[in-house]
Amino acid sequence: MYNIFDTYVLRTPLLTIDFFLNLTKEDKVTDEQLKDIFSDPTIKEAIFLASPAFYKEVEKWSTGKKIDEKGEIQNSLLKYLSRISSRPTPFGLFSGCSTGQFMKENKIKRENSLNKRHTRLDMNLTGALIKSLKEIPSIKEQLNFFPNNSLFELGDLLRFIESKYNDNSVLVQKMIEVESSDYIKEIIQFCGEGKSISQISNLLVDNDIEFDNAREFIMELIDSQILVSELEQTVSGVENFDNILSVLNRIEYKSPLTDNLKSIKLKLAELDKGNSNGIDAYIQILDLLKEFNITFNEKYVFQTDLIIGHNHNTLDEDIAENIQEGLALINTISDTNSNKDLYDFKKAFYDRYETKEISLALALDKEIGLGYPINSGSGDPNPLIDDITFNNYGSVEANPKLSQIDILLFDKIVEAEKKGSKIIEIREDEIKTPDCNWLNLPDTFSTIAQIAVIENQNMIHLNSFFGASAGNLFGRFCHGDSQINKFVEKIMAIENNLNPNIILAEIVHLPEDRIGNVLMRPSFRNYEIPFLSRSTKPSEKQIPINDIFISIKNNRLFLRSKKLNKEICPRLTTAHNYSHSNLPIYRFLCDMQLMEKRKTLHFQWNTMISNYLTFFPRVIYKNIILFTSKWKITTDKVKNILVITDDDVLLEAKFKEFVTKYNIPKLVYLIEGDNKLLINTSNLSSIKMLLSLIKNKSLFILEEFIFSDNTICVDSKQKGFVNEFIFSFYKN
Repeated sequence: MYNIFDTYVLRTPLLTIDFFLNLTKEDKVTDEQLKDIFSDPTIKEAIFLASPAFYKEVEKWSTGKKIDEKGEIQNSLLKYLSRISSRPTPFGLFSGCSTGQFMKENKIKRENSLNKRHTRLDMNLTGALIKSLKEIPSIKEQLNFFPNNSLFELGDLLRFIESKYNDNSVLVQKMIEVESSDYIKEIIQFCGEGKSISQISNLLVDNDIEFDNAREFIMELIDSQILVSELEQTVSGVENFDNILSVLNRIEYKSPLTDNLKSIKLKLAELDKGNSNGIDAYIQILDLLKEFNITFNEKYVFQTDLIIGHNHNTLDEDIAENIQEGLALINTISDTNSNKDLYDFKKAFYDRYETKEISLALALDKEIGLGYPINSGSGDPNPLIDDITFNNYGSVEANPKLSQIDILLFDKIVEAEKKGSKIIEIREDEIKTPDCNWLNLPDTFSTIAQIAVIENQNMIHLNSFFGASAGNLFGRFCHGDSQINKFVEKIMAIENNLNPNIILAEIVHLPEDRIGNVLMRPSFRNYEIPFLSRSTKPSEKQIPINDIFISIKNNRLFLRSKKLNKEICPRLTTAHNYSHSNLPIYRFLCDMQLMEKRKTLHFQWNTMISNYLTFFPRVIYKNIILFTSKWKITTDKVKNILVITDDDVLLEAKFKEFVTKYNIPKLVYLIEGDNKLLINTSNLSSIKMLLSLIKNKSLFILEEFIFSDNTICVDSKQKGFVNEFIFSFYKN
């Protein structure tokens, strides 16, 4: 029932595997090697963008102005060099992405001279700029103001969410309740299309109210965030710095500060013209920013995305067939993973409201409605405590059951241990589960896969399929890469065609400024639901929260726009992990993307088995790697190594004993959450880097490195790259 898109997205690090292998091929990495590599302008620029503070420390160390007796700079620099050659997840100039096509051959030829880049100001900085600019009286007077898009009426009261950063720069969002009045209702209605302070003030002027009194009242509404300006940040449509310039041009604000902003815009464009820039180019922009009345961290000034260049980027259609086969297998063995929060909410909603249609804001209000998730607490949202769960012991299944595939895997582990094998294989004839269900999957979704050449065979590392939309992983790159943007538009068109009678409305919400860097995307869909963020759509294409009503129809939750009188399906075309949000409306809308759908299909170990294992063998099915080998090691296993501080010979000897005992290969990743760091277990410098990272942990995880310098993706000298492919699917 699902086809694979002809287009895929390839993610690779900037440098080849060969770079890391050469760097760590001797017993240790010398200071001279590190200093020589750091002299490369491309490496310098990449490290500066990753951490200006660390760049300055390395600069002083490399020129002899700083001594590093403890090896902290060397460890950190080696960590960056490992990352730039072994981790393909996009990050500044360390790694990037590009589009490719399924055709008749595997031919991926990387060419760094063809790389492109997209540099913009970090949204932490544009947020500070906006805050400074809108307090300038001559600007504030000319800005248009709109109603806060979290506003909703409750009898004679208005409720809305106030957002403020506290002294620790943590965004605190608080539900505010004020008495409504005919004046406030009239103002909210009047400001729907955006009005200036003078225009709104004049609305109230009559025989009893003078202009100054009216203006003072309007300023109170602005200060309390009942009204918000057009300069507020957004995560959809035009990028925020461009919007700042557009607004200042519209209001004809003349000031040296405006000239500074225009100069910054030109200098950002200059950065993207070449593949490498001197640090002075960035210093010039920083100097211009210092003329504004803002405080900023140099680490959060520039946001850069790398578009990898290539002479050729195709995969054989046989790979597509292998991926399809992997999808069928993982769908067969994956659990149902339905959304319990939505199920509980639907039950509670019916118990209270039955078949009535209720305002969504009212239904989700923690104090007077049901809240979301159900029993998540009451009162104002507070990021300091809202993710703490109490009395949750009953949520763990008392007697977790082993499925047929679990029993099969356990038997194979026992057999592999007897043979001393690090690989277990599942055969097609061993999968005897019923036909898989294709009816409860999203319209489009994706998988992240890796293709490695192992014993002269292309092996596909394929573990899971996920996403409410195949566009989720690509949104943030669309402003910088026209080809990715074109691909996402194709995904959107297919989703619209599959839902002709439903409005697919994009959720536009900015949790906090810095997160906006990965949420910023073009305005993909015809309609948007703005919530505590500005929408760039015309008002007739915006669906306010107070226009959305909820009911139960045909035993499912049903959202309707009152003004459009049509069903709404919310969409969030980003990779934001919204499950950490403490805002019921945002979290509920995001969950509704997958109402009665499975969020993921994945291969995973049963907890009863995984709690028992300290070594997880590689699991393969035909030419598909379902799970790479992993070692779960408690730090007490290396405590005799961690205490060695001044004897390199003894350290190497003890570490060699450790890797031999646990049969750990030469190249492994250290897993830290979502991060992976490549370690060469035969190189002393790499060993010290590993020990410095695990010394304060009770447990650490190592994963096999499946690549070699012989890979499917190479440069002009046939040197190979680590890769990640994002393959996407759509309902047939």
